[in-house]
Amino acid sequence: MDPSAARAPSAFVQPAGYVGLISGTLGMSEPGRVELEPVAQGLPAEASSTTLEPGRILQLATQLKDKLVDAGTTIAATMGVQMAEQALGTLVQLRRHTIGSRGIWWSRCRSPRG
Repeated sequence: MDPSAARAPSAFVQPAGYVGLISGTLGMSEPGRVELEPVAQGLPAEASSTTLEPGRILQLATQLKDKLVDAGTTIAATMGVQMAEQALGTLVQLRRHTIGSRGIWWSRCRSPRG
């Protein structure tokens, strides 16, 4: 088993936990936080699902990053953006690495339907 495949879901859990800790310190409006938190919580839920949708993971990680960018230039928001970027990078890396070998984690993924 590819060690990076075993760690993959943790790349999506970490930003969600972080956002849960810092969302109140971002200076976002209440409606902004109400939009941010479900996106953050959806990322690890989707990454650990038995019917993974790579397109959905990509969508959630991108939304999380965009919402954190919109939150401003606080250090907390910047760190959250970096975590979201790492999650996106992990998704791309897993796809490149395991598409031919059908790695454990990625092989559970289904392509989004168009």
